[in-house]
Amino acid sequence: MYVAERLNKEKLGLLDALKKKSNYITDDVMSLIPYLKTGQVDYCFIFKSACIANDIRFISLPKSCNLSNLKTDYSCVELVDIPKKGLSLKGGPALFSLSIPDESKKKAEAVQLIKSLCSAELLYEKGFTPLNPPRFFGDFSLYKEYFANFAEYKGKYF
Repeated sequence: MYVAERLNKEKLGLLDALKKKSNYITDDVMSLIPYLKTGQVDYCFIFKSACIANDIRFISLPKSCNLSNLKTDYSCVELVDIPKKGLSLKGGPALFSLSIPDESKKKAEAVQLIKSLCSAELLYEKGFTPLNPPRFFGDFSLYKEYFANFAEYKGKYF
């Protein structure tokens, strides 16, 4: 909701209004799923993928504030109210990554697993929006051997 406030001034005060009506605020959103499934809470804000994985009905937030759009500039958003941690985070799209350890004895198999996991159809079914094309960070020789026709090379370090 903080994202909605920062990107749309008409929504100012929305986070505070929700907090006043909230009984349970946590930094571990997965802990809310049992409460939601048993009816102990009426709603919560969690990732769409968590809803799909746990067979929970959901309503998607508008793309302008759901942290899934790589083209949206979320830099004006800063989350400073993380319970028990006192942390402050700058806004940006939510991204997930996969890696292959350098010492892997089965690199080819790991590559095939990553390519399978990154298939757009599978990701969409599970509530994720895949990067198109996927991005590769790491050793260029590994990229050239396994990922050149699949991903975009983005340098050695993330």
